[in-house]
Amino acid sequence: MAVNTPYVLAGIAAAGSSGAELCWFADTATTLPTDPSTALSTTAATEVQTVTITGSPTGGTFTLSFQGQTTAPIAYNAAAAAVDSALEALSSIGAGNVVVAGTGPWTVTFAGALANQGVDLMVANGAALTGGTSPSIAVARTTAGKTGWKSPGLISEDGASQDVKENSKEIRAYGLATPVRKIVTSSDITMKTTMLETNPVSAAVYHRMPLNGITVTGGAFTTTEGVFRSRRYAFCVDAVDGLNKIRMVCPNVEVTDRDGKQIKNGEVIQYGVTLTAYPDTLGNAAYTYHFVSGLT
Repeated sequence: MAVNTPYVLAGIAAAGSSGAELCWFADTATTLPTDPSTALSTTAATEVQTVTITGSPTGGTFTLSFQGQTTAPIAYNAAAAAVDSALEALSSIGAGNVVVAGTGPWTVTFAGALANQGVDLMVANGAALTGGTSPSIAVARTTAGKTGWKSPGLISEDGASQDVKENSKEIRAYGLATPVRKIVTSSDITMKTTMLETNPVSAAVYHRMPLNGITVTGGAFTTTEGVFRSRRYAFCVDAVDGLNKIRMVCPNVEVTDRDGKQIKNGEVIQYGVTLTAYPDTLGNAAYTYHFVSGLT
């Protein structure tokens, strides 16, 4: 291959209508891009789950669990309001965050602070159901919730960086001064970026909160420190250089380090985060999609 300077790519611009939205976040339920060019979907969806009893029980109760918390026993023929109250009593759900309809099956629509995002599938226990023929209960995901891709806005001129830290083990043989083989034993991938805007997305990521976890009222919102939080996101970097595009996608990242915030005269308040990339179901922690104009 001859020398081709057009193939020397640089981070000139970014995706998004502004041309400056380099980094994007989504919950891990949001559809991931699989090419360098298709626009990221910003469409959110609210989770709907259906609770169904089979076997025609004539009595007894069941329970529903969500994120490790379990409801009080619920009657086999409970009205929607009773199921709603039992779920909202869980601190992992909370008041106003589900809407239940039906009298069996029951449809549970996640609302309020749990709307427009992926949530865990509830777990049902029907061991206390009685009568009928081998009664049982199950929960199915009717509509998968997702946040869609969200931009934290402007980031620092350092952009986004990917760091690879690898450890290896040397295999040595008797009588030889040099190793006969070097085996890579670990390969950690991290992404680093610094967000410049103070908005619900940048604040949520910096504080390890759900992307929809911050409510703004009249321009005001609150974040707190001191309670341990853990949150997984999908992360995307969209770089554009003329007709050329590079898209880096990490399906499953977690904020594992944060820069300190400094409020200084005449200086921007910045939100620097380091994201550790974890493997997806295929074992891949990061994907990089390229489009290089003229390359064959």
